[in-house]
Amino acid sequence: MKFQALIAALLFAIAPPLIVTPLIVTSGCTTPQKTIAYKTLKSVQDASVAGLELYGAACRRNEVDAPTRALVKDAYAKYQAAFALAINAAQMDYSAPVPAALTEAVTNLLNLVAVFKR
Repeated sequence: MKFQALIAALLFAIAPPLIVTPLIVTSGCTTPQKTIAYKTLKSVQDASVAGLELYGAACRRNEVDAPTRALVKDAYAKYQAAFALAINAAQMDYSAPVPAALTEAVTNLLNLVAVFKR
């Protein structure tokens, strides 16, 4: 449990959020997700790298099934496309604000990999 708290603290230190708000969960068996408003493109990049490192470690331990890998691969492709558009629009300025489309893409990606916390 201490390790999970450390990872959470590290992610918030790397990518300081402006606000954290839970999404509304409808009926059914769904897991609540959270959306973080990132300040800069650099904070988005740092958060995604940290999350993907945890996911990669879980893959190496064979803890990720094929359907989950496919979901993460798709979410990562969408994140990459959104980040490429954002960084090009910002003329490679990593201190630029984060557009909504990129926030949505990175949130979807990180919510998928958030379960891999070891």
